[in-house]
Amino acid sequence: MGRALGAAHYGGCLSCVEILYAIYRDIDRSAIQASDPARPFVLLSKGHAALTLYAVLEHFFGWRFDADGSVDSISCHPLRRTDRGIEAIAGSLGHGLAIGCGRALWCRRNAHRSLTYVVMGDGECQEGSVWEAALFAGHYGLSNLFVVIDRNGFQQRAATTDRSRYAASPNAWSAIGWDVHSVDGHDVERLSVALSPERSDDRPRVIFADTVKGRGVSTLEGELGSHYRAVPDDLLQSAIADIDGGFR
Repeated sequence: MGRALGAAHYGGCLSCVEILYAIYRDIDRSAIQASDPARPFVLLSKGHAALTLYAVLEHFFGWRFDADGSVDSISCHPLRRTDRGIEAIAGSLGHGLAIGCGRALWCRRNAHRSLTYVVMGDGECQEGSVWEAALFAGHYGLSNLFVVIDRNGFQQRAATTDRSRYAASPNAWSAIGWDVHSVDGHDVERLSVALSPERSDDRPRVIFADTVKGRGVSTLEGELGSHYRAVPDDLLQSAIADIDGGFR
């Protein structure tokens, strides 16, 4: 897909594969495709990982996204298609959590038991709108809201800790009323446990998923330059070989 577009955000796409896989594998296709406003709601706030979202939706539900200019054509950031499980346009970072908060509060006030999931990046946590929404969710005890932070350690031009040591800090989220969990973000089973709807309190849950940017491709893994780039033929072939061979 990235080759069809000319370039893509490979690093952040590869770091969140298991996160999206763990969320979607337990969601019924008919439920997420329904027009029912109480359907399960998944929002990819780190919209630059759209290619992973398309791949996961095709894997579980058979929905294809192609680079042919059709209504289902791909782009580097998701465009809203609720009949294809894409709940909101994303790309400008910092908006997804606020949308998720509104949706979770609406479900609770209307006695709907469906859950809201928001997938964010660690660099995204530096946006002020994220903290307005996080304070809101903590205050209202939105226990039907799950946030997964893809903590791969990099943002577009730097390591995240070079820009802020506190934005993606579990202690900061715990202090404002969140139920905080930290897991290996490439372990699907551990992610699934943390995403379990069984709750013992009324706090929103945030899961810090520790990941590796560009994971699984030797020339991209852990590299700042993997954030957005073109992939020439020789790199494409080596990347496919890494994935087929189970590079770690």
